[in-house]
Amino acid sequence: MSHFVVEIELTTACTRNCPFCRPTLLPEDRDFPAYLTEKLHSKLIGELASVGWDKWIVYCGHGEPTMHPKILGFLLEARRRLPNAKLALATNGDNLTAEFLRSAPLDCICWDCYDNDATAARMGDVVRESGFPPEKFAVIDFVNWRKLEWLSRAGTGFKSDRAGETRHKPCLAPQRKIFFSARGRFSLCCNDGHRRVTWDCTLPELLKDAKYIQAQTDLAQGNREPYAPCAECEYAGAPPEWPDNGLVYFYPSLDKTRFWRWNAKG
Repeated sequence: MSHFVVEIELTTACTRNCPFCRPTLLPEDRDFPAYLTEKLHSKLIGELASVGWDKWIVYCGHGEPTMHPKILGFLLEARRRLPNAKLALATNGDNLTAEFLRSAPLDCICWDCYDNDATAARMGDVVRESGFPPEKFAVIDFVNWRKLEWLSRAGTGFKSDRAGETRHKPCLAPQRKIFFSARGRFSLCCNDGHRRVTWDCTLPELLKDAKYIQAQTDLAQGNREPYAPCAECEYAGAPPEWPDNGLVYFYPSLDKTRFWRWNAKG
């Protein structure tokens, strides 16, 4: 497998109502959020174990993964059955506690701060009390990261003029990442928020599926027209491989004293 990360969406429920995100935009997610079942999660982990997966698994998606009541059990199962894999969590931080961080076998956390709100004000204390390594706690801080960067991937949310600029540019995201939705289907890409290109199959079947392979080839060559979400997406190029500590080096350097308050005190 050429992929270096498997992204697992645990739920489409969320603690927030961000205007660019699927749970806010689509009625089925607002009113009837999906929660990945234990059976489907265990099945996917087993399929990854069968190929000796030792790369990244990221619990993320268009919902807040910590809202899934089984999240800790899922993380412990993944660690037990995939001891060589690296586990990461993408979260808005609203539900993060020191107790959870001490119990969760995570190699990296990607915290979408969004705004300097009550969650941001307490996050430094949570990290300190938990003992989680701050260098493995990546921060996406929208003081430094423009919200417009996230508004219109694959046509989800607002339309973007930038999509026209990338209409014929190659995209290698499907060759590098696998996305498994909370409803138990594989999607061509996590950016396809409306889930217009999906597969209801096992992981081995997906990797051999002619349409999936053709889509990877087409997008790598810049042929986006057969795929509606890709034709509306401004993402282009190849996502970089994750370093050992995950997303920390993916984003602009931040002065974490804004959040890690005990450091600010010297």
